[in-house]
Order: sequence, then C-alpha cells, then structure tokens
Amino acid sequence: MNQKFKKQRTGLVNNDMRTRSDTLFKITISRYNKALYDDLVTFDRDSLRTRIYYTNTSIVNLFKASIYHTANIDYYNKFLKVECADSPKLFYPSRDTNYYANMERYAYNFEMILPPETNEDKAFSLMNTQLKLYFNHQTEFKEETINCLVLTVLDNIAKLKTKGGARNFENTPEHDGFALRNESVKTLVNVLQNPDWPPIIDETGLDNNIDIFLLYKNYNLKAVNEQLLSYGLQLKQTERKVKLLVIN
Repeated sequence: MNQKFKKQRTGLVNNDMRTRSDTLFKITISRYNKALYDDLVTFDRDSLRTRIYYTNTSIVNLFKASIYHTANIDYYNKFLKVECADSPKLFYPSRDTNYYANMERYAYNFEMILPPETNEDKAFSLMNTQLKLYFNHQTEFKEETINCLVLTVLDNIAKLKTKGGARNFENTPEHDGFALRNESVKTLVNVLQNPDWPPIIDETGLDNNIDIFLLYKNYNLKAVNEQLLSYGLQLKQTERKVKLLVIN
C-alpha cells in the first residue's frame, strides 16, 4: 500500500465529516460521543477509500458487525454466547435511568479507512482482526441444541404471493403491527424475533418474496400464530441444533 490516497474522508479521526486527509490506512476506536448517532453502522466505498464506520455501540455489536457485515442480524442476541468474566461490559447498555452513564462507560465508536479496492469481505475480516487485538477477545462458532420457534409452511400459502413493487417494511401507526411488501421470508423472521420468545428459525423453504400484514400487540405468541395460519404459516416450539457465535 505505497500509493497515496488523497482526500479521504476520515470522520471520527477529525470529528468532522467535511475534513479530508491523506490517510493510507487508519483505524480509530474511541469512546461514546453524544454528538454521534447510537448504533449506526456504515460500509461505503468510492474512488478514494473504503470505510467501515460504527458509532456508539457495544463491543458485542462491533464483533457481530465484523462477522455478519450488518447490525441487523440477531438483534436480541439469541444466537450469541459470551464466555468471559467481563461479559456485562460487552453488551449494549439497557435503556434505564443510568443509560447515558452506562453508554459513556461501555459504548465505543469504530472507524477503519482502507484503500478503495478493498472489498467488503476483506474489510470486515480486517475489522474482526483489529477488534480481537484491541479488546483481547476471540470469536468462534459452536453448535448447540437449543429451544426454538420454527417457522414452517402448514397449508396453502397463495395469500403470501407478492404483488411486486418496491421492497418495503412499514410499521402500523400504533406500532402494534407491520406490513412487509415484496420482502423475503428472512426479513419476516428478523422482524418477528422477540426478546421474550425463543429464537425463530426459518424452515419454510420459501425463496420467493412475500407480502404479509401482522398485528402483534403485546407480542402474544398465540395471537401472532393465529394470523400466520391465515397465510399458511406456523411457529412451532421445538429443539434444533444451531450455530452460536461465541465470544471468549
């Protein structure tokens, strides 16, 4: 990397997104900054640089992003296991009266600037390596049998057939339900995940996008299942062997 990449945005480095520098390769890890958004992860690339940028988040979320390339996988940490003595420090603070005090203690910002030809897989792999070095934790996948909710096809699913158009996820005005239009079953499973339920696993085998509208007031599993049945789907509680991301 002896080429000089001019005019690279460095964001956290200068704390000013309008400022540019001649950075070749740079990693910045900093503490909570109230001027930045909470839990915002960005991967972008242009002719000047490749950049990963994740603000005001937990150590766990940083590691998850480095592996899954997004902040939207396993939001409730259902497929995560932390095996270390300081595990409370790794998680995103709960939104209680001490929320901001905990954020200042445990939340971090991460930014990595790379040459523009660096692809996404390589960039996130480098992110994972740097997180391991800085925080002195390791990651691996282990298979374990856990209690799950399995989403399966039970009956006629013609009602799920999408009418097409732009892909869209929309909450109801009262935030007690949602509509998916021309979205994947994977998106449906992610939206249905609930902190009070076992993790949900997709075993529908459906590859085509779907349209679906569900109400989930108070996250009543029985009520949600009754609505899923009208679309030919069912959530069934059982055990499955799954891969867990382990941080140790």
